[in-house]
Amino acid sequence: MRGNAGFGYDPIFLADGHTQTFAEMSLEHKNQISHRALALAQLKNFLLGQKA
Repeated sequence: MRGNAGFGYDPIFLADGHTQTFAEMSLEHKNQISHRALALAQLKNFLLGQKA
């Protein structure tokens, strides 16, 4: 377990190709690689495209 940020399992998991746990990363960096953040960005783009 490493790091103090985040919650849950963040101190345990390393993202592929990274040496920091999610708890050691800044929120900005974590959101750049988070599957949830990426999915929400895709949903936002889809919904904005539907409004036009």
